[in-house]
Order: sequence, then C-alpha cells, then structure tokens
Amino acid sequence: MTGYMGLLLVPIGIFWLIEEIKKLAGTNKLLNNWNSGFYFAIAATCICTFLCLIFTLALSFEVGMSASIVSLVIIVVVLYKLCKAIRGLRHITKPKFNATPLYLLSIPLIAFTVSLFFVSPVSELARNYAIKQGEKVIDAIESYRDQRGSYPQSIEYLYDLPKPSIMGSDKFIYELNGDAYNLSFVQHQHLGATREVVMYNKNDEQNVKGHFAAYDAKQPHWKYYWQD
Repeated sequence: MTGYMGLLLVPIGIFWLIEEIKKLAGTNKLLNNWNSGFYFAIAATCICTFLCLIFTLALSFEVGMSASIVSLVIIVVVLYKLCKAIRGLRHITKPKFNATPLYLLSIPLIAFTVSLFFVSPVSELARNYAIKQGEKVIDAIESYRDQRGSYPQSIEYLYDLPKPSIMGSDKFIYELNGDAYNLSFVQHQHLGATREVVMYNKNDEQNVKGHFAAYDAKQPHWKYYWQD
C-alpha cells in the first residue's frame, strides 16, 4: 500500500520541496500558508489518513474487529500529534528548511521499488519454504494410509504436523479428492493477486475455483493459483 497508493504523496512532496528550496535560496522572504508547508501538510495528512482507513477496513475482514480497533486508536493518536505539529507551521516566522517533503518523496518511491523488484522473489521463497513444510505433512498422510489402508478424513488429529509458517498462512488445508487428496495453503504476498492458493495433489487433479491464473510450482504435483 505504501509503495503503490503512497505514490499519491509524491506530487505533494515535489511541490513542497520546491517551496523549501526557494526558502533556502532566499526567494521566499514572506512566509504564507503555502511556502510554510501548512497546506501541503494538510493535503499529505488527508491522503495518509485515507490510506490508513482503507488498511483498517482490510484488517477488519482479514484479521478481525480487534485489530481494526487497535489500528483506529493508533490513527487517532498519530493524528492528534500531527495536528499540533501542522498548526505550528502557521506560526513560523523565520524561513527554515523543512525535511518533511523529502520523506514524502523517498518513502513511497523506495517502497514502490522494493515492492516492484523484491516482493515476487520473496513470495517465491515463502512458497518454496511452505511447500517444503508441506512435504512433511504429505509423508505423515501417506504413512497413515500405509498403516490404515485409507487416507484420513482430517489431519487435525495428526500430532506435531508442521505449519506453513509464512506471512498470511498459519495452517495447511486438507481435503479428500477422489482416491487422493488436496493439501493447500494460502499466502497474500504476490502483487498480481489478492490471494495465492498453493495446492498439492499427487494425481495433478487440483481444482481451485475463482482463479484467473494457474502455474506449476517447481516441486512435482504442486501448483499455485491467483485469485481476485
């Protein structure tokens, strides 16, 4: 969100920085609400508040109301402190360089660059790690079948099974599928999809509804799907 929606702050940072450079050059001798940064600060705060509210709304769906309430409290506290600092811009009497526009420029651009070039590799690393964990679960399931003659109805009672242990995924999802089964996990890291469902089926009979793209993982019988 910082990398993409945060780009809305870049134009504000550019125009604000121009005013700050003018102050250093001695061009702006008389301060007003523009060259003091007051109006720019209000605009940037409104955009940041809007983005944070979107994030809070997403938290309520993905995590729960408790997380969104904590987020709202943090937003209110930060806004209270910001408002005091912004009001102070109206009372500046001497031209002094304000570094805030540098942050408005650098943070979104750095976040955008990182998300553009590094999120996909990190997502692949996370996927491969979780698949490696899933192989241990598969061994336990196959061992159960060798001992009992059929696959388990559920893996919840199979003790000491590893978890995916990646961001956005705290467990493996197991379901019988014909004479085999599906073992899957979900991650939320890839930029091209809201959800990435990674699924194993030894007969390659995976079926994920609502996906707009499907790919073969590097490991045999594993595939991953992107959903809206």
